[in-house]
Amino acid sequence: KQGINAEYGDGKHARRTGTNGPLGEIFDHGCDAFSTVFVLIAYGIATDLGPTIGLFTLCCLGNFLFYAAHWQTLVSGVLNFGRFDVTEAQLFLISVHIWTGLF
Repeated sequence: KQGINAEYGDGKHARRTGTNGPLGEIFDHGCDAFSTVFVLIAYGIATDLGPTIGLFTLCCLGNFLFYAAHWQTLVSGVLNFGRFDVTEAQLFLISVHIWTGLF
């Protein structure tokens, strides 16, 4: 879990420090696309979904939303998530893991 959380934070850190570039952005988004499935599977395990059609649907929906957001970026030139951004998604997933770990 820690490696996945660090993977999602590296792009933010690169933009904050000004060390981002086109190649790093492509690599970062490629790694994010790959790890999205594993994050959603970890969420399914934490919430005890099990190997069901619900977990499969969650993985498919998560990947579709990821690619739709990046397609919008390709067309418009701006990556905009709205009110529920990546940070809120990370905090939600972290709180779910903490909650299921404690209870």
